[in-house]
Amino acid sequence: MDCTLTRRIGNPITARTVDLGSGGMSVATPRPLAIDEELAFDLPPLPFPLVSGRARVLRDEGHDVYGLRFEWLDRLEPGGMT
Repeated sequence: MDCTLTRRIGNPITARTVDLGSGGMSVATPRPLAIDEELAFDLPPLPFPLVSGRARVLRDEGHDVYGLRFEWLDRLEPGGMT
C-alpha cells in the first residue's frame, strides 16, 4: 500500500509499505532515509481507517527498504478523529 512520509523540512516522500505491523512498518522508497530520522507518515484510508503518526527509521534493510518503528499513532475516521 502507498504511504506518504514527511520530513520536518522538504517535500513529501512517496513510499510503499513492504510489511506493516502493530509496532512499525517496512517501507520501500527511492529517496534515502537516515537511521534515527523521525518522519511523519500517512497511510491511505482503504481498506482501513486513515492512520497517521510519527515513525523513526531503525534500519536500512537494503534495496531501498527501511524499517520504521511507530513513535505515535493517530487513526482518523471519515468525518473526524476517534
